[in-house]
Amino acid sequence: MIVGYDVCHDSANKAKSVGAVVATANASMTSWYSSVVQHTSGDELSNYIAADMIKAVRHWAKVNNGELPKRIIVYRDGVGDSQLNHVHR
Repeated sequence: MIVGYDVCHDSANKAKSVGAVVATANASMTSWYSSVVQHTSGDELSNYIAADMIKAVRHWAKVNNGELPKRIIVYRDGVGDSQLNHVHR
């Protein structure tokens, strides 16, 4: 499973940011799962990312007759050097 995660900070509504997850749902990468959630402005990780990952894995299992992905690779964009430890944890 290949997963991408990114955050957009809304310039019109500075109290909110938006986190988005997109993940492949099969080995041939022809089926996808996605989720978008608003969260506290400035946060680079949403409190909902764990729930989104669980939903993505469950979607994979549904598409693949109950089998879980053998590997999960996560791509993350836009993390500054000062935030690397926070994101890793």
